[in-house]
Amino acid sequence: PTSATRAPAPPRAVAPTARAGAAAAPPSAPKGARTPSTLRRLIGNAERDVAAATAERERIAASLAAGLLDHTELARLGHELAAADARVAAAEEAWLGLAAEAEAAGLTV
Repeated sequence: PTSATRAPAPPRAVAPTARAGAAAAPPSAPKGARTPSTLRRLIGNAERDVAAATAERERIAASLAAGLLDHTELARLGHELAAADARVAAAEEAWLGLAAEAEAAGLTV
């Protein structure tokens, strides 16, 4: 039997080593962590989203409460109200997530 010859393996990349006397990099926030100012801004945006979605839901509910609508208009407003409820729930969920993140970072909301 003959033995197959192998090609030499390519050289491995070697991680650079710290030079003597070089300062170590300061510890940084975990990747993806948001700064306090970013969290405050996002929470403000989320609060505006909740307010806008709630106002839209209330507007649709008022249209339904006004009465004197035919069945097709009632059905359309019913679908709009369901969609508005979903937007309110999503906006509230986003706010809750940001508030929990802010609390974990030691911020008061």
